[in-house]
Amino acid sequence: MEWLVVVLNFIGQQILNVPAYLIGIITAVGLMALKRNSGQVIGGALKAALGFLILGAGANVVVGSLDPLGTLILAVTGAQGVIPTNEVITAIAQDEFGAQSAYVLTLGFLVMLALARFTPLKYVFLTGHHMVFMATMLTVVLSVGFGDGQSWLVVLIGALLLGVIMVVMPAFVHPWTKKITGNDTIAIGHFGTLGYIAAGAAGQAAGKRSKSTEDIKFPQGLKFLRDSMVATSLSMVLIYMVFAIWGLIALPLQDALDIFGSADAGAFIMAAFAQALQFGVGVAVILYGVRTVLGELVPAFQGIAEKVVPGARPALDIPIVFPFGANAVLIGFLSSFAGGLIALAVLAVWLNPVFGLALILPGMVPHFFTGGGAGVYGNATGGRIGAAIGGFVNGVIITILPAILLLVLGDFGFANSTFGDADFGWFGTLVGVSVGVGGGLAVILAILIAVVLVSVAIVYQIRVVDKGWVPGAKRDIWVAEEKAAEKAVLDAEKARRKAEKEAAADPV
Repeated sequence: MEWLVVVLNFIGQQILNVPAYLIGIITAVGLMALKRNSGQVIGGALKAALGFLILGAGANVVVGSLDPLGTLILAVTGAQGVIPTNEVITAIAQDEFGAQSAYVLTLGFLVMLALARFTPLKYVFLTGHHMVFMATMLTVVLSVGFGDGQSWLVVLIGALLLGVIMVVMPAFVHPWTKKITGNDTIAIGHFGTLGYIAAGAAGQAAGKRSKSTEDIKFPQGLKFLRDSMVATSLSMVLIYMVFAIWGLIALPLQDALDIFGSADAGAFIMAAFAQALQFGVGVAVILYGVRTVLGELVPAFQGIAEKVVPGARPALDIPIVFPFGANAVLIGFLSSFAGGLIALAVLAVWLNPVFGLALILPGMVPHFFTGGGAGVYGNATGGRIGAAIGGFVNGVIITILPAILLLVLGDFGFANSTFGDADFGWFGTLVGVSVGVGGGLAVILAILIAVVLVSVAIVYQIRVVDKGWVPGAKRDIWVAEEKAAEKAVLDAEKARRKAEKEAAADPV
């Protein structure tokens, strides 16, 4: 059986773990189902894969820009605690659970396809790295709960739960996703979904009369800020400069210089400036990659929908919504980070002393991607207020839930890292507490979780999603009325100027 482990591990780690390969394969399958010629199939698959690689390259640039900023902030604030990093905790767990998680990943993908094929939940989760993260987390939590000698049970239950969570979460958030994209062609496949739903709901509650972040009107001298790349870069320059100057003041000079590897204070300041500009570059590359992927993947999915999974929607990574609210991404990111800081204070003052929860330090990367996504979802239902509050709520969620998740991770709870995004927190804790009872009851509870989630999601899909419920519909009416009023004012002004011009031309 060792050869099978090697094969499954190869498939799981080298193919399913690489979103670009997975997207390329799916695109090729879709184009073949549409009976395109070989050149179109190869070209379309390569272009889709390249689009995702471009997206990933942009994400790497953003991460590379944010990491030094995170180090700088931790250095000047002196905070100590756990930094949620999916990649780190996954790498630690692979040493002990690599083979099991490969089985869980491969079988879970098949469970997802079966559910998408035979239930109304027509979502195909394509965010490969999040599949790996969730498979690893479920393997660890189930192993801690079931105990030693239950590898086969961990694999079977883990695959079932993984397949379920990959189809139900895109369904639950889909009304908000449709509101953002304006159509039903794509879904979100990212395990920060609870944060996006919370952001959409918070925006709907608080921003009933708030205009969109994308309608921000700048004074004539600030018109250049309408370019999202310029606005994003300038905002990051300001943030970087504040903390760079603070670092030079608060830290020993050599400690500050070592953060960027600078020779002197001037080089330190300019290194911070360059990192801020790199952030803007990374965001621009991400947006270009998204457009490239959508241009190839969405048409190809018509073939999959017709032949393999009728009515299928690709569930893609969260940056796919960034072009629909570039200003909202920035507002959501900053608000999410602020929410993380407030939640950290609550942990330090209350939850850590009373309940023993770990201090979760805000990581810049998760707050950018999930906070930016939350900003877009909040803006869709609550405009500018919704983007700010939605991002803030997400920041609180991805700080508190990882602290709770640590309680069910066993020895891995002391690895100075944990899974960071919202769905890892609530789902991992729910599964961990359920299987923690031990024995046959643990198995029953785990299966019950899967059955309940699928049942609720099917009902939700039929009664809410398919019937076209639109979040924030009342605000949409208000926005339409405001735009109509603004148009009427503009039309009246044009008519007045025209009349004045005619009167001036004909004084008689």
